Amino acid sequence: VERLSRAFMSLTPAEIQICHMIRDGLSSKEIAKLRHLSPVTVSRHREHIRKKLGLTNSVINLTSYLQNFMSEDTARI
Repeated sequence: VERLSRAFMSLTPAEIQICHMIRDGLSSKEIAKLRHLSPVTVSRHREHIRKKLGLTNSVINLTSYLQNFMSEDTARI
């Protein structure tokens, strides 16, 4: 829990917003369109999020991870 709290605290506001969108099941293309970004930029955000959450080189699905561990209280950081 402490590791997870530190990981979420290291996320930027933009990364937290993208985490919400990923958790809600939006694709990178959908996120890019809604946030007026290129899909490559969203992919880069996803990479940074995975790194900060310790999921780099892991087979864990980011969407599933966020749905399981990102409670409403954590999301308000």
